[in-house]
Amino acid sequence: MAIEGRSETRSGRIRLGMVGGGNDAFIGGVHRIASRIDDKYELVAGALS
Repeated sequence: MAIEGRSETRSGRIRLGMVGGGNDAFIGGVHRIASRIDDKYELVAGALS
């Protein structure tokens, strides 16, 4: 049985949740910016510090 990493039936962006990485955290901003540049992710939930 092969495991496929992609679903042809799925459309739209991947829903992303982030833990940590609030406004004062450097790496959180980097991840948020990178996910928007790629335009394949949508930040839908977070527990930001």
